[in-house]
Amino acid sequence: MSSNRPTIPTEEFKERLAKVQQAMAEEGLDVVVVYGDDRAAFGQQNTRWIIDYAPHFEAVCLAIPAEGTPQAATGAEMEAFLANNSRLGDVIAINEFCNPDEEYPYSTPVPFAKFVERVEGQLGHKIRKVGVIERIWMPEWLIKAWEGVVPAAAIVPFDKRWYEIKSIKSPAEIEVIKYAYVLAEAGLAAGVAAIAPGVTEREIAAEIEYAMRTLGSEGTGIDTIVGSGAKHTRTILTRAYFRELEPNDLVVLTIAPRYEGYHAAIGRPYIVSGEPTPEMVHAAKTSVDAYDAIVEKLRAGAVARDVVEAGLDVYKREGLLEHCVYSGNHSVGTAEFEPPILTSDSDLVLEENMVISVDVPMFFAEWGGMRYEDGYLVTPGAPLKLNKTPTIPLGV
Repeated sequence: MSSNRPTIPTEEFKERLAKVQQAMAEEGLDVVVVYGDDRAAFGQQNTRWIIDYAPHFEAVCLAIPAEGTPQAATGAEMEAFLANNSRLGDVIAINEFCNPDEEYPYSTPVPFAKFVERVEGQLGHKIRKVGVIERIWMPEWLIKAWEGVVPAAAIVPFDKRWYEIKSIKSPAEIEVIKYAYVLAEAGLAAGVAAIAPGVTEREIAAEIEYAMRTLGSEGTGIDTIVGSGAKHTRTILTRAYFRELEPNDLVVLTIAPRYEGYHAAIGRPYIVSGEPTPEMVHAAKTSVDAYDAIVEKLRAGAVARDVVEAGLDVYKREGLLEHCVYSGNHSVGTAEFEPPILTSDSDLVLEENMVISVDVPMFFAEWGGMRYEDGYLVTPGAPLKLNKTPTIPLGV
């Protein structure tokens, strides 16, 4: 069965590198710096996309030269792991990523300055201008290290161009993401089957993750969310705890498997062997109506704010706008939640082959909260839903 699972071919990583280096030339950049670590939500998204490397244990700094091969710096314990498990580039262990109390007789870590020399060796000249991706996630010492190479004013954001390239999915990416939704639906089905009075949230999460791992998931983009009762469903995010489900409980499942570095996300609310309150029914019906209004607008050529406003108009009409607590429509890729983010003031124009998660939030109510979420492939016409789970309001 594994031979039938979709993957990203190595040639595509070379094509991505060429597109990035072309954009760098247009921006006058010598190097683009990408940081990665093992945070579940955002740590691997960019290094996975450009060289197919998901950091594990020790972080990584990737330097993409305007010409030549990407250079990666990591710690001694991950040096061989990175070399074994990435598609492009060279790797070196540097002191700054190593545990200062550890000995590494099998490796010879070098100072950050030696890493810079390798990058400049690819360029054939000194580095003059550096672009950075997601600077917000970089440790301060790493920013300071690059400021020792070029003046601070010569370190500029490259996020916009990076995500312009990244947001349009290739045929191979689309197939990988479609399979990720197969995993998500399998997990959802297992989770729903486990919902019963006396079962703990954590037991349900175990069933969900077992089902997805069996089919090829490498983990999750966010921790599997199994929230139950008012307290554990009220907030935007939660974890699975030892709370036992009770009759009439609201249960919210949000599932985001990672497969080949890519994600899918499905969110649904359920009731445990009982009846929802009228407030829950109203919230669920409003959520589904808002969801449908968003999907109706979701197509190539649409402006982001028009898509978002279609859903917000439903919230307003039903008097529930205060419970729409975040911008719930966003791209899905090597992060479960990645740019572009669709907002009510965005003039972004949607393009064919973007993958957008329609995520309808309804949180911070006295009775709790809920989410309906699915993935869609943007086309010139009606968007293609990437999973089959119906959007049925509670009590129907």
